[in-house]
Amino acid sequence: MLLDIRQFILRLTDGLSPAQLRTIPDGERNHILWHLGHLVVTQQLLTYGLAGLPLLAPEALVAQCRKGTAPADWDDEGPAPDEVKRLLVALPQRFDADRASGAFTDFREYPTSTGVVLRSLDDAVQFNLFHEGLHATSIARQRRAVLGA
Repeated sequence: MLLDIRQFILRLTDGLSPAQLRTIPDGERNHILWHLGHLVVTQQLLTYGLAGLPLLAPEALVAQCRKGTAPADWDDEGPAPDEVKRLLVALPQRFDADRASGAFTDFREYPTSTGVVLRSLDDAVQFNLFHEGLHATSIARQRRAVLGA
């Protein structure tokens, strides 16, 4: 299901240039590229991270797009859009394979900023889908702003 959601989110970015992906609309703190990277990073932290496994996302992307970050903090223009889009599709597939192989044996309970406590990998997966939906809405709104529609 995560892959289906990610493909929907990627369709929201169809036709947008790298410059448009990096445009921060008035009143916003982040841009579409940050949201895409944030989705990659958050899924990794909620699953691999809370299970005590190494993250598959590059360290630089984690540093740039984890909760509380913003493009204003970046030293450069940030990650390459094509690489972030590749990770959006590749990492859910890898997660499914790792989960099926039994790689996730431990899980550290985590209280989210929304007040939801994640007590298991299944909780993390479900919460991540909610999180992806929130950001899909932000991406759709920012797309309209960037395109002036």
